[in-house]
Amino acid sequence: MEKKYLNFGLVIFLVAANMRISIIMLSPILTKVAAALNLSSAVMGSLTSIPLLCFALLSIFVAPLGNILGSKRSLNLALGLIIVANLFRVYSPTLLILGTLLCGIGITFLNVLIPAAILEWKPKEALKLNGLYTASNSFFCALTGGVASPLAQMLGWKLTLQLSAIPAVLAMILWNLYVTKNQPSQSEPGPKSSQLQNFVLVLKRPEIWLLALYMGLQSVAFYALTTWLPTVISAAGFSANQAGLLFAFFQIVGFPVSYIAASFLKSKQRYYGVTVALIFCFTLGSLLLVYLPNFVGVVLACIALGFGVACTFTISMSLISILSKERNETNLISGMVQTIGYLLASLGPTLFGYFKTNAGWNHSLWFLTITMLIWGLIGLILGRFINWQKH
Repeated sequence: MEKKYLNFGLVIFLVAANMRISIIMLSPILTKVAAALNLSSAVMGSLTSIPLLCFALLSIFVAPLGNILGSKRSLNLALGLIIVANLFRVYSPTLLILGTLLCGIGITFLNVLIPAAILEWKPKEALKLNGLYTASNSFFCALTGGVASPLAQMLGWKLTLQLSAIPAVLAMILWNLYVTKNQPSQSEPGPKSSQLQNFVLVLKRPEIWLLALYMGLQSVAFYALTTWLPTVISAAGFSANQAGLLFAFFQIVGFPVSYIAASFLKSKQRYYGVTVALIFCFTLGSLLLVYLPNFVGVVLACIALGFGVACTFTISMSLISILSKERNETNLISGMVQTIGYLLASLGPTLFGYFKTNAGWNHSLWFLTITMLIWGLIGLILGRFINWQKH
């Protein structure tokens, strides 16, 4: 029986808080870190690309490992890597790179394994909990981005980065308290010998390949916007401070919608309706930045695009659980989908910047619109493979 003072939702909220804090905390203070450690431009660039490469290259391997270890040990390993990395990466350039790599590996585990842990412990509440953990991700991204620079000024950049370990410590404590006092609703994964067979079966399902493209295209939009949106806003005539505030607004507006987005998957009609609505959001946001780049237009664009990226991520992660026929498949599907998704995501900022260099920001925004139109078409096709009566 679940203890009332420690519910699973709170545990997942704190575990999910660690999915991006270690990355976001570094970005606003990167120039301070670079000056203190005498980092080259190449090293500075690698610090932002290492985690994304981990997501793209390691997710497929994390999946079977997670099935072998089980959710308790897997999440402890992930949180432990994040704690160690954040405590020790501040002392030298080598440790900074190694620590960033360990953060990337730990977060890769969280990316892949949280949907499976939810399905294992609370399968009947999977949609709500998927919304909760993606909302946690959005909230802590915005919060961390806002407090990192002021904290670095007050406490110094080293202590600021080390503070990133605190949410992981709290999450590990609560996770172990919960799993010690409660039992999963579904059994642990099967024997090691079944992993290859399960993976082959997953590869044969066309809806999983569609979901991988669905995840990948929404990731293209997310990473293109998080990389370039402040620059696009500045190019419209706003100051750097104004662009930063509007970018923070873009991130925070997604927090409430992240939580409710999963509820749109409770019926076929809702799913198709929200897919069309999200296509409209991305198209509207892009067109406002192209044709109405004044204050009102940019604010409305940030709202539309913020809603869009938050909803699409929540729905993508929820579909991993929905399309899993059994507990054993969840990690494998999550690993495959996120491997392809993040490989595509790595192209987003590059292509967005390429179109700007060769044709201007308007063409970059049209690239974003076309990408999400294709995403919407794949989403509509994907809806045909969902067993709606199951939910």
